[in-house]
Amino acid sequence: MPFHGASIGKMLTATIVGVLQDKRLINIDDKVSEHLPAATLEGLFVYNSVDYKDDVTIRQLLSHTSGVVDFFESKTNGSLPFVKQALGNPDEKWTPFDLIEFTRNYQRPVSMPG
Repeated sequence: MPFHGASIGKMLTATIVGVLQDKRLINIDDKVSEHLPAATLEGLFVYNSVDYKDDVTIRQLLSHTSGVVDFFESKTNGSLPFVKQALGNPDEKWTPFDLIEFTRNYQRPVSMPG
């Protein structure tokens, strides 16, 4: 049965990143752009007309200091907040790429990284 995992995803993600770091496959101070395609990061980290996509680190994403908004509850531009969409469409399945697209299209960063 599908369910909203809420913040458990944060712990699971941090655990997976820790395992990958222990195996020396990544470092939490790596730039996210070293691991994700440029197209995936396009427009996500533009703050005050400066694109910080090549500056954001894995550590900043894990510690919520990358500047990107909380897609689930943050304000949107031209769309219902995500939480209302999710609650209004309980059978909808959202992929990670769907969530990135939602953030890219309807939300803006709140600060520069750090």
